[in-house]
Amino acid sequence: MNARSAFSAPLAGGTPVETVTFQTNAVSGQSKLVAGWNLIAIGDNKTPSQFNASIGATPPAAGQIPTNVTTLWAWDANLANWYFYASSLEAKGGTILVDYIVSKNYLNFGDNTLGPTTGFWVNKPQ
Repeated sequence: MNARSAFSAPLAGGTPVETVTFQTNAVSGQSKLVAGWNLIAIGDNKTPSQFNASIGATPPAAGQIPTNVTTLWAWDANLANWYFYASSLEAKGGTILVDYIVSKNYLNFGDNTLGPTTGFWVNKPQ
């Protein structure tokens, strides 16, 4: 959503917003997420890696990690620290993403999912 313009999404109470809502249109190439920073939440409990794969115009080939997001961040108030994910580091394979997270003292999402009560920042490439 673009914070610089008005936006409303009338939904019945308790209606989850599914990841497909943010998927890039395969025909026009337009994305619901703007290039740069987007603060969103989803209701279908995906890992950051699953979210990254789900918002592209077409599904990635088996074993491919797309770069539909540059980074994804979620704040943990109890731990006073950021969870971090970067598709480019995951795509390099091995422990590169985890090693980077540890080196910066961030939190690793691991198998944690982005649930309906988790707001998170998505940095989308140009």
